[in-house]
Amino acid sequence: MGSAGREMSDKWLERRRVLITGAGSGIGRALAERAISAGCEATLVDVNAAALAEVASVGDCIPHAMDVADPGDWAGLPRPDPGWDFVALNAGVMTAPPDAPREESDLVTMDIRNYHRVMRVNVVGVVHGVRCVVPDLADGGAIVATASAAGLVGYAPDVAYSMSKHAVVGLVRGVAPLLKRMQQGQRVCAICPGGVRTGIVPAAFQGMPMMEPAVIAQEILDLWREGENGEVRVKMRPEVPAQRVDEPELPPWW
Repeated sequence: MGSAGREMSDKWLERRRVLITGAGSGIGRALAERAISAGCEATLVDVNAAALAEVASVGDCIPHAMDVADPGDWAGLPRPDPGWDFVALNAGVMTAPPDAPREESDLVTMDIRNYHRVMRVNVVGVVHGVRCVVPDLADGGAIVATASAAGLVGYAPDVAYSMSKHAVVGLVRGVAPLLKRMQQGQRVCAICPGGVRTGIVPAAFQGMPMMEPAVIAQEILDLWREGENGEVRVKMRPEVPAQRVDEPELPPWW
């Protein structure tokens, strides 16, 4: 799509109040650039203040450096009046730093601090985000959480990461009925990407075919605009349309 077509397609975002976490790099940065270009009133969050400042330099936005796993930082987040239109809870990490040896991602051999780190950012950070933004979510507004294809199936190379993204999918599906009860059209969705070329990917996997962050940014925009409450989508390859992944039907609990 050319720039003129993109600007036209993003016109619906103009002056919308959006919040993007993990906006300093990767998917969050690609989404932030689209939001700023479309004329959003964008609040951008990242733990890396320098990276956030670089993104914020491209246009009008509110950069806010914070740790998404810290409830005190969420309490200090500036909130728009009358509320958020669209939120992307996108901040995330894999279990070990990209340059760490593979055993640092192995559930059996890794430093247990790696486990606590990935759960803190990927799970606790999303929980705090939902708790913070739902009271300020505009009628018809939408939250999209970035999960992973590893949150739908087991992922042996990084079990803790897979666990954390399963938790995000479960959170989205659990919160959706609560939003429905509010009867104001608010929605919560999840995007589950396959491999994406971002800074959190371990060096051992960087030679594999991966999608560019802009591909998933587009999926988040689509979910903001038209995703159904509780919808979980998986996107594995750029040329293959995203698929909706429905919950299995289970017998009654009692």
